[in-house]
Amino acid sequence: MRKVTWVFSVALMLLVVLLGGCGGGGESSSSADSNTASLDNVFYRISSATTQTITVTAVTPGQTPTIAFTLTPINTTFVNYANIAHPALTNADCAQMTSSNGRSICSVQVSTPTYYGGEETFRLSAAITAGTSSLAVGADLTVLPTTNVSGWSLTGTHTNINAGVSGSFSCDISGTMNQENPAIAPTHWTSSSTEEFTQYGIVVSPPTETLVYDGNNKLIRIVYNFTAPTVPSGVTIPDDGLSASWRCMVQDSVYLKDSSGGFTVVKPFTTPFAASMASINYVPTSGSAVTLNPVIYDPTGSTDPKYYQWVYESAPVGATPPVSAGQSITSAGDFYFDPVYWGNVPGDYHFTLKAARTSGEFSGLNFPQSQQSTFVMRVYATGTDNLAVSAGDAQLVNINDVVTLTGSSVGTGAAAAAPVAYSWSSVSPSIVLSNANSATPTFVATTAGTYDFNVTATASLAGGGTVVNTGGTRVVVADPNANALDTMTVLAGNAQVVALTEGVLTTPITLSASTTLTGNYQNKPVRWTWTQTSGPSNPVLSNADTATMSFSQAAAGTYVFSVLGEISPLNDGNYTVSDSAIVTVVVN
Repeated sequence: MRKVTWVFSVALMLLVVLLGGCGGGGESSSSADSNTASLDNVFYRISSATTQTITVTAVTPGQTPTIAFTLTPINTTFVNYANIAHPALTNADCAQMTSSNGRSICSVQVSTPTYYGGEETFRLSAAITAGTSSLAVGADLTVLPTTNVSGWSLTGTHTNINAGVSGSFSCDISGTMNQENPAIAPTHWTSSSTEEFTQYGIVVSPPTETLVYDGNNKLIRIVYNFTAPTVPSGVTIPDDGLSASWRCMVQDSVYLKDSSGGFTVVKPFTTPFAASMASINYVPTSGSAVTLNPVIYDPTGSTDPKYYQWVYESAPVGATPPVSAGQSITSAGDFYFDPVYWGNVPGDYHFTLKAARTSGEFSGLNFPQSQQSTFVMRVYATGTDNLAVSAGDAQLVNINDVVTLTGSSVGTGAAAAAPVAYSWSSVSPSIVLSNANSATPTFVATTAGTYDFNVTATASLAGGGTVVNTGGTRVVVADPNANALDTMTVLAGNAQVVALTEGVLTTPITLSASTTLTGNYQNKPVRWTWTQTSGPSNPVLSNADTATMSFSQAAAGTYVFSVLGEISPLNDGNYTVSDSAIVTVVVN
């Protein structure tokens, strides 16, 4: 440590009068009962890893005093201060002191350790005793942290997630801490920022903490597990979602470091936007390049920019793709494809277009507002008999609209003048098309959802033989009356109090449940189940598998019933969405 001695010429005097003696604002006279003492300042700011000299002057006429210094933390940002190096005092007992004519002077040296973190404030006190009299003076001492942070590092992560889904974020530790014992290197949350949720009336529960160690019992990560808050029905949040963050603090015997972590609940969209490409795009090996533009429809009317990833999947043998399979080629809004750049080898080059409303959706989570479309760049040799087939652009329509699909083709070689026949089929989910063997079949969009179609075109060559190829397209059917969220809420009705007549229940007790379904859950049939959860011996329940249940034999007491409502979102017999409620009936 370097030693710095500051001599203060400040004339401030903190005057403390002998207990039981006279009060006063200045130094008292030199009578035996007029003892005073002062420090050379009342406030100090000291850098970490330094030494400072602080002087106390005691006036005790006719007596030589004893003086003792102490240092007490009053505002420290360290989580576990007891395990952190304290500032050290030299000559704290004033063994080295000069006295003359009733005036005694003692200097104490305060040596500060290296601090990383916030400012640390202490109370420096000097107790003076002269005979039966005692005095006390004090000053605040603030130690400033060093800005040269080294050793280990702390990095927080941020997670994008859907409402109501469980997830985690973390604070990751790199490097070696001075003490690996978690009791010496604890973590805690000192502050949180959840205001974005609060303004929408949404409560955010704090995460739970898990410490992660490596094989050498070294603390490497603090994982914070949470369940993303749900968004109340009827509440519309911004397109970029709502974010919450926390300040993660970690300390060891030398350092105190912090970082931010948290999560963003992304906006759920029950009506997806459509992102599509023609299934097959033809490019000749003559060196002609093409630029592909995705077809994007956004029924929400959002004007926010869309985000893209064009991902390479596979190529024919002998091709020379510039990236590995599964890697993104570009994040631009369009895709420039030049066969020469890819090796100019005839065959099918497979790609996936991914489109999203927010850039965070490419983190691997399956967000409902992201869409993707697979397509093929088919490279063919110039002059060959070929047929380029298009199934038309993606379409966005509303429920009950009549949808027309449009197929077309362009032939090369002998296929250029050949008659072409078309055959359409639905891929997923199945739907019946009118005029499926024409270029322009139709169907009525009765149910909201995403529908994929393929068209097969067959060119009958004049000299015999055929050329066959396929194309594909997508239709998104939106419900303009759907709410922004898919929710299910079950109510069990009001509590009841029923009186017995001479100990007998004369009128059956009826309980009626109801449910509110929003978004894509609207109009879904509900499967009901009533059960008794507490109360006298089980009464006989009638119609316990319907919304309205009743019972007619009951003794006096308090009955609690639970009703469970379940729906199958895909109408496939899998009841994966449910809600329940309870109701109390008092019979007396």
